[in-house]
Amino acid sequence: MGFGDPTGPCTNATEKATVKFGVGVASSRQEAGSLILHKELEDLVAEFVGQEAAIVFSMGFSTNSLNLPCLVDKVSYFSA
Repeated sequence: MGFGDPTGPCTNATEKATVKFGVGVASSRQEAGSLILHKELEDLVAEFVGQEAAIVFSMGFSTNSLNLPCLVDKVSYFSA
């Protein structure tokens, strides 16, 4: 897929994004806030799955242990 290549489209896109947005917020969104890229990604995911909105989490553990119990009940459906 090219993600680990030292040159090529993935490396070039990563370099451009890092220059434009920095390396990230270096913490959870709850603590350090969101970047515009977070919102754009969530909008794209929602459009892709045909839903009104989507939430994207960066860590599987925090998603499973902290967030999902607040969002679902016994009859809810979610996809990971």
